[in-house]
Amino acid sequence: MTPPEPSRGGAKRRRLAFLLSTALLAAGISACSGPTDVAKDSTTSTGPPASSSTTTTRPTRPARYHVGIVTFDWVDHSRTTLNPADPDGPPIPGRKLTTEIRYPTLRGKASEETEDARPATADGPFPVIFFAHGYDLEPSYYEQLLDAWVRDGFVVVSPIFPDENTATVVSVGGPYSQDGMNAEDDLPNEPVDVAYVMARFARLDARDSGSLLAGIGNLDKTALAGQSDGGDAVAALAYGSAYAATWASLAHKPKAVAVLSGQALDEGPGGVADTERATRASPDLLQVQSAADTCNGAQDAADLFSELEGAPLHLFETLTGASHLAPYTGVPPYAAVVERVTTDFFELELGWRSRGLSVRSVESAGSVDGVSSVAPTVTAFTGSPPGGDCPGLPTTPPPGGASGADAG
Repeated sequence: MTPPEPSRGGAKRRRLAFLLSTALLAAGISACSGPTDVAKDSTTSTGPPASSSTTTTRPTRPARYHVGIVTFDWVDHSRTTLNPADPDGPPIPGRKLTTEIRYPTLRGKASEETEDARPATADGPFPVIFFAHGYDLEPSYYEQLLDAWVRDGFVVVSPIFPDENTATVVSVGGPYSQDGMNAEDDLPNEPVDVAYVMARFARLDARDSGSLLAGIGNLDKTALAGQSDGGDAVAALAYGSAYAATWASLAHKPKAVAVLSGQALDEGPGGVADTERATRASPDLLQVQSAADTCNGAQDAADLFSELEGAPLHLFETLTGASHLAPYTGVPPYAAVVERVTTDFFELELGWRSRGLSVRSVESAGSVDGVSSVAPTVTAFTGSPPGGDCPGLPTTPPPGGASGADAG
C-alpha cells in the first residue's frame, strides 16, 4: 500500500479556533535527536538479553515493578511530515518518531524511572500498551499514568509525534499562533505513525534482535491508548474507515482501546473522509471523559461512543468536574480513579494477572461518589461546556509529571 501523504486539512481546527490569544509561551524544548534505530545510550541499551530470559520462570510475580525507560529515534522514510511554518509548501521528508519505551524492571527506585535498567524478562513476556499523546504535549506529561501501568506489569510504548509535540509547537510560535495551529493539521497522519511504531517495536522485541528489550513484550496481548488528539488517533486506527487498510495490515491486532478525552476524526490523510464504526470483531473500548472539559467537549466524546456501539464491550467513564489534562497527569482526585479503572480494564482485556476481574469490577473501579461513574451507556451531556477552548496550554513538561494545565 502506498503510504498516504500528510493531510493539509483543518481536521481539528474547531478545537483551537477558540484558544486564548494572550498566553505567554516559554522557550522551546530541544527536540530529541540521535541515530535512527539506536537507543539514546547504545552502550547499555543494546546487547544480548539476559541469558536466563528464555528458560527461567519466576515462581510468583511481584505485586509492583519498578519502571525502566529506553528511548529510540525511529524514522519512517516512506512518508513525509507537514511543515507547520509553510503548510502549503513542500512537506518535510520522513517522519521522525522518537519513541519512549517504559517497561517493568526489578531495579531502580519506586518513585523514579531508571534509564536502561535491565528488564524483568524472566517474569514476562508482558502485555504491551501503545500510547499516543495530545496536542502540544509529549509522553513525559503523562508519566504518572504510564508508570502506573508499567508498575502493574505492562510495557508502554509511546511515540512523540513529529508536529504535535511541545518542542515543535513552541518552535513555530506556540499553540496560540497560526503556525502552532497548523501543526495540529498533521493529526490525520498519526494513526499510521502508531501502526509504524507497533511494527518497529515488534522487530525490537524479537528474541534475536540483540536488544536489551528482546522478548519483553507479548504481542498477542496488546492495547491502544491515547489522550485528546492521541485518543482521536487510536480510535481512528481501530475503528476508522480511512484507516481500514492500515488496521488490516497490523501483524498483531490490539484487543482493547482506551480513549481518554478524545473524539472522532472527520478526515483521514489527504482529506479523505473518515467515519468510525465498530463491529463484533472490533476491539473492546473504554472512554474516559470529563463533563466539565472545555477543550474536548463531553458531547463530542459521547457522539464517538454512540458511533462505536457495535463494539463487543464499550464502557464510558464520566468524570464530574475535571479539566482536560489533569486526570492523566497526577492531579487528585481524578488521577487515582483513572489509573485504577484503566489498569483494571487492560488487565481484564489482556488476560494479565488473575484477580477475578470482570466487567462489573471495572465499572466499580471507575465509580466513585461525587467524582466519577462508569456505565455501558451514555446520555446526552445537556448543559456541559462545548469543546474548543483550551486555556493554559503547557510549554514544558511538568515536574514529576503532574500538572493542572489543559492541552489537547
